[in-house]
Amino acid sequence: MGTFFAEMGVMRWPLLLAMVFMFLQIGRATWRILGGKGSDAMTLHAVLVWGALCALLGVLGTVVGISFAAGAIEVASTASPGLIWGGMRVALTTTVFGLLLLTLAVLAWLGLYFVRGRQAREA
Repeated sequence: MGTFFAEMGVMRWPLLLAMVFMFLQIGRATWRILGGKGSDAMTLHAVLVWGALCALLGVLGTVVGISFAAGAIEVASTASPGLIWGGMRVALTTTVFGLLLLTLAVLAWLGLYFVRGRQAREA
């Protein structure tokens, strides 16, 4: 798992920061809904916003990684398949992580939306 995060390069820290804020927002929305305080739509939909931001940062990381890989290939006198695909693997790691976080955000949003709807019907 440590090598997975190390492979993300420069986009590791913005992605991890966005992940922390996403989980904080999930916790905040859960606290408000399950605590009986009710939840406005903004609190609930912010979970999706943070998830989408994680996905966008993942795609940005891929673009930056491919740019770095292209620079390394340009400098190398001969480009071996290992050099090319090794760089692409590192670049795509950020997209995989960003899309995983988006999936978690969507699942959390669906669960919280279901619980909120159930509470509204019971009231």
